[in-house]
Amino acid sequence: MDGVVDKVYATAIFDIAVEKEKLDDYKLELDTISGLFKNDNDFFEFFKSPRIKKEEKKEVINNIFKGKLSDDVLNLLFILIDKKRGSRIKGISKEFSRLYDEKMKIVDAHVKSVVELDDKEKEKLTKTLSDVSDKRIRLTCEVDKSLLGGLWIKVGDKVIDSTIKEELKRLKMRLDRTIV
Repeated sequence: MDGVVDKVYATAIFDIAVEKEKLDDYKLELDTISGLFKNDNDFFEFFKSPRIKKEEKKEVINNIFKGKLSDDVLNLLFILIDKKRGSRIKGISKEFSRLYDEKMKIVDAHVKSVVELDDKEKEKLTKTLSDVSDKRIRLTCEVDKSLLGGLWIKVGDKVIDSTIKEELKRLKMRLDRTIV
């Protein structure tokens, strides 16, 4: 149920952002709020607490964010307070980011390699993955010594495993199937 609530609110604010051509601004604002709540648990507890009066919460939120957030994002916070759904802000922000990435054709790519990739290798890999997927790539890299060599790449939900470790597994399976 919570996922549905997140989608409804995220889609509503996303549609407003698209209509007003403020998609990047609203994404930044929601990321900032979500990050603030993630880093300041006491403030998040205050925001979502059913024991604190709505008016008090709105006054604090208004004092902190008035002039720093768009009226639409500020109103979203007020609506969440009114509907006692303050705890959903992180999920709403996450869903908004997913909608943003989909619209902007951005996909996450995670790469594992035995050695740290240099900037030139990362740039080349990003370009190749972008050309193949026809999307903008947000690349994260990780060193994994257990791979022995090669690359393990996950783009969206697709995995390309060209590691030596995986090649050795495949070779072993072929050898095991070979009748002697």
